[in-house]
Amino acid sequence: IYSYFPITNFSVIKFKTNEQLNTFKFATEWNFGDPVVSFGHPSGVDKFISYGKIDDYSRVYYSNDKTNRVYEYKAIRTNVESYPGSSGSPLFDIDLNIIGMVSAGDKNASYDKRNSTYSFSTSIANIMPILIKQGLA
Repeated sequence: IYSYFPITNFSVIKFKTNEQLNTFKFATEWNFGDPVVSFGHPSGVDKFISYGKIDDYSRVYYSNDKTNRVYEYKAIRTNVESYPGSSGSPLFDIDLNIIGMVSAGDKNASYDKRNSTYSFSTSIANIMPILIKQGLA
C-alpha cells in the first residue's frame, strides 16, 4: 500500500512492473437514475457483482474512534448492495468507466442475509484532487 486515506476509506497501491497494465477510464459526470455496477469480494465472497442506480449525492459522516473527530464528505448513494469488505470496490457506469469507489454501506447489512439496501461511493471527482495533491496522478 502506497498511501491510505481513512476519511474517504481508500488506499493507493503502487505497482512496479515493466509490463503493460490494463486500466479503466474515469468518468466524473453522471446523473441520478444512471445504472451502475460494482464488483468485489465482500465478506470473503468470490466474484460478487451488484447492479443498481444512482439515487442521491449525500453527506456521509466518518467518525475516527481514536480521536472522536467526525469528518463529513459527499458521496454517491446507490442501491448497489454493499457488505463488510466491499469498501474499495470500484463503482462503474454503464460504459465501465469508474465513477467512484465504494466507501460505506448499510451498517446492519449481512451478506448471509443478503439484506443490503444501499451503499455510498466516494466520487472519482473527489478522489482525483487528493491523488494529484499527493503526486500520485
